[in-house]
Amino acid sequence: MIKNKEDLYYYMEKDREAYEKLQKVRGLRAKLSALIFKDRFFEYMKTLRKLEYYTNMPHRNIIQMIMFYYYGYKLSKAKIKTGIDLDANVAGPGLRIVHGKCLFSVASKLGSGCKVMSDVTIGVFGPYNRCGAPKIGNNVFIGTGARIIGNIEIADDVVIGANSVVCKSILEKGITVAGIPAKKVSDTDSWWYLNRVPREDSL
Repeated sequence: MIKNKEDLYYYMEKDREAYEKLQKVRGLRAKLSALIFKDRFFEYMKTLRKLEYYTNMPHRNIIQMIMFYYYGYKLSKAKIKTGIDLDANVAGPGLRIVHGKCLFSVASKLGSGCKVMSDVTIGVFGPYNRCGAPKIGNNVFIGTGARIIGNIEIADDVVIGANSVVCKSILEKGITVAGIPAKKVSDTDSWWYLNRVPREDSL
């Protein structure tokens, strides 16, 4: 959670590093595009972090109150533009959202260094978050079309396969789960999915 300016700078730096890593994976064409056009997903994250900073202030003066409403408005516009519905104080630093149309419950929690593909839903059973929301660990990769629902926990370094439906906790670290409902399918962790380069010990 961002509580002061040092936290704000740390979160924004980790987000920047995450998106730079993503540009390296996408290649030269994506790098040139990023130089000409602003990356709308990275801009979303910058706006989100600044809103978190002003949201978590215990007391706001008039200028800080204006900035709070300004970034709240700016984030609402970014939600329409990107199709991402992610609110303040949900995601840890270094989050990479690769494509849009992703829905995150306001009650859910994501750890640091996670990567989320398109059309992902992280939500709750029933209205008003009464049954609890998912708590996702660090360095988790969530594939396209995945659904993570309910008061469950996902351990660190887990891979959630595309179009999987996860309704039960995954407490074993560093595995891959897939299917409907999602079950363990391998002992492969998320490292390759997050970095997309060979490990030194595999060369």
